[in-house]
Amino acid sequence: MRHLNYLIGWLLVYIIGCPGLLQAQADKDVKLPAVALAITLERGAVEIGDSIPLVVQLSNGAAIPVSNLRLSLNGPAFVSLRSMDVAPGDSIRLGELVPFTATNRNGLRLVVAKNALVGDFNLLFTLSYTWQQKGVVYHNQAVIEKPLHIGLLGTDKIIGIPLAFAQFIVPGLFFLSLLALVKVPFAKALDTQEKLVFSVLISVLCLFLVNYIGSTSGWSFARQLYEGNTISLEKLFYLALVGVVLGGMFWGGYETRQYFKRIQLARLAFREDDKPVELVWKALKLNPRYEGHPWMFTCKDERVYYCAHYFETDLHYILVGVYKISKGDLQPKQEEQLRQFGDGKQFYQTSRNLLKLLDYSKEAGITLHERNLVKQQKNDELAEAGMFYAIGKDELRLKQHVVMDHMKLIVLD
Repeated sequence: MRHLNYLIGWLLVYIIGCPGLLQAQADKDVKLPAVALAITLERGAVEIGDSIPLVVQLSNGAAIPVSNLRLSLNGPAFVSLRSMDVAPGDSIRLGELVPFTATNRNGLRLVVAKNALVGDFNLLFTLSYTWQQKGVVYHNQAVIEKPLHIGLLGTDKIIGIPLAFAQFIVPGLFFLSLLALVKVPFAKALDTQEKLVFSVLISVLCLFLVNYIGSTSGWSFARQLYEGNTISLEKLFYLALVGVVLGGMFWGGYETRQYFKRIQLARLAFREDDKPVELVWKALKLNPRYEGHPWMFTCKDERVYYCAHYFETDLHYILVGVYKISKGDLQPKQEEQLRQFGDGKQFYQTSRNLLKLLDYSKEAGITLHERNLVKQQKNDELAEAGMFYAIGKDELRLKQHVVMDHMKLIVLD
């Protein structure tokens, strides 16, 4: 009897559990949907501000339909996935996919913004979808990665330099180009190799200045130039602008210097009607190497001249004689002031000291007189040749120092 009860119990368990086991086995045999995703780009390279079409291939090898297919893109902020009926930045709705089907989705484009950076980037495409089984909604996704090269103006180089290093050459290149355009001699004389070397050096200096300004002032314009090595069209424009601005500043300084130099040269231009103080001042300015030693000039025709000092013009040597400040013309206060330029008996014969003496003489109204003019040797005698004397550069054979105590440039008499 007990064995009969066990047999009936096992029979009941089998009858009740068998349909569940059969259903579980049937569910196990049903293939769950896993959508296969493939993406094909028209080309692997695109320019800044351009776009390329892409094709999305989908396939469902399961017996269960999938729905709510959405395609989204994860990558640089300046690359977006676009469709005619979808706003930028939203995921792309791809509808539904019935069992055992495959399809292509066209009309999609990959768009690169105008403020994009140059370089190689990885794009991550994510397809999310859902399916329903016995009233339960399931979610899944497929992921695929694609490389993309973003170029600029159809080239990866600027005069042979990769765009990744453009920030180390563009500012200096535009700096030198501007100076060459306005005919600054230094920039015009550079050959291609020298221009490249100086472009790098100047660019590094420009970036250092911009970096310093950006780090101390927080200026957003400065920060965007030194953050990262990638290049965008906007950044390239700003790099060129920095070079042009600094080049303009340099050119302004150069022209200002040249303007004052022309004024100075006009003041130093030799004129035959120069007063003694003006003549001596020009001689010391144009030839500051004076330490109290007189000169002897020998011409090709054997003429010999002696002078206290000389200076050069384009075509001539101008010989200058000796000049004096007369003690009889001085007031006691002036005589006292003149002691700072000598030992009380004579003046120190240096270019710097005599220039200061001339400046004081002009302010105090002290007159400079002729003392010992340029001498010409004739036979064994010295004849006066004038307050100054000009020798053509093509006439000269030799010039040298001599020892003559009476040929000091300015004396106190």
